[in-house]
Amino acid sequence: MIMIKSVIFDFDGVIVDTETGKFNDFKVVLEQNGVDTSGIEFSEFIGKKRSFFLRERFPDFSDDKVLEIVEELHKAQSRKIQDYKIIEGLKELLEFLKSRDYSIAICTGSGGEFVNFVLDYNSINHYFDIKITGDMVAVSKPDPECFEVALEQLKCESAEAIVIEDSAAGVAAAKKIGCNVFGLLTYVATLEQADRCFKNHLEILEFLNAAD
Repeated sequence: MIMIKSVIFDFDGVIVDTETGKFNDFKVVLEQNGVDTSGIEFSEFIGKKRSFFLRERFPDFSDDKVLEIVEELHKAQSRKIQDYKIIEGLKELLEFLKSRDYSIAICTGSGGEFVNFVLDYNSINHYFDIKITGDMVAVSKPDPECFEVALEQLKCESAEAIVIEDSAAGVAAAKKIGCNVFGLLTYVATLEQADRCFKNHLEILEFLNAAD
């Protein structure tokens, strides 16, 4: 059996419960820009960089329009920092991983400033060895670029890493390069491509502790 060296966390929906609030803000901002949001589904939104989703969903938007909407979203999210709650069991899992000398990383489409702001607000930034954020990579999940960058920095093979993801796009990205993937069922009933699924981080801690 290959020894696991690193655990890589997604951010939105895995570290903090942001996706629902972001989706609602997203629809408000779009509607303020004259866009009908009735056909946009939450399931197609989660796990993707906002700029990527906008270009994918609205190919007629100019680059300037995309940047304008993304900036409006960033402002809305920064005002709601106190509303973003840590996912159940996260701190306990992070403490366990540190005590077992795992390398711990974040791979997310969210911007670095926002990620660090939330981590600092919740006093958990010190747990993470590296963070690969949306402004550090060119593309969005389900492309695996962010995970490839993280593995290179961690000096870790894909088979030696566990990725914790809450979206189909994130799971697909990690599986493409051979990572072990734990699906966290924060917003969905199942993640079929994941190797295992868990309801919260305490279940992941229990599983890893039993396998240790």
